[in-house]
Amino acid sequence: MKKLIVFLLFASIFSAQNKGIIDFKENLKDIKGLTKSLGFIDARSDKMIGAIDSKGKTEEIAFGTTDLNAFFTKKFQDENKKFGNNDIVIMLEDLKLKSEPDGKYSKITYHIKISSFIKRNDRYYFVNRIDNSMLRYFPTSYAPEMAAETMAQIISLFVKESYAHTAMRTLIPEDKLADYENIVIKNSKLFSTADLPK
Repeated sequence: MKKLIVFLLFASIFSAQNKGIIDFKENLKDIKGLTKSLGFIDARSDKMIGAIDSKGKTEEIAFGTTDLNAFFTKKFQDENKKFGNNDIVIMLEDLKLKSEPDGKYSKITYHIKISSFIKRNDRYYFVNRIDNSMLRYFPTSYAPEMAAETMAQIISLFVKESYAHTAMRTLIPEDKLADYENIVIKNSKLFSTADLPK
């Protein structure tokens, strides 16, 4: 029984070492001090990000924590000394990665959909969004680490840009947050006007 426990322990450690961990090393400082708190909603329907073949092994890309909200909330509080009035909420809607071998390189295709909001009294106001696909080439030997680091940098930069970004006036109730896109389009002159103003 003890041998089995030890074997399972080593197996889990070995498995963890094979992952390209998305570890947020960059700071989340709000230079202008406008933000009071930072929340994070993981709204992905599929939590699997993707995997990369490297050194003859398939390495899964994954977040270094399962509780992204607790992680971002604490990281923001730890790294900021001046606080403002805005409660910023980040919502990750999709994060996928596909990998193809290309000689000595791995061809990595990302897709990320991530949005930010200001939250006031259980009501949300849309701030910003990325909904985009990107292509990168990394040396195969380091592809998992570099792919994970690239994802971390994209998300960290998006968070910091959201601090000072102007929010839209359209109110989104908390229970309608999942449908924010349709609400914003319906209530925004930018999206509802057929012709550009002259």
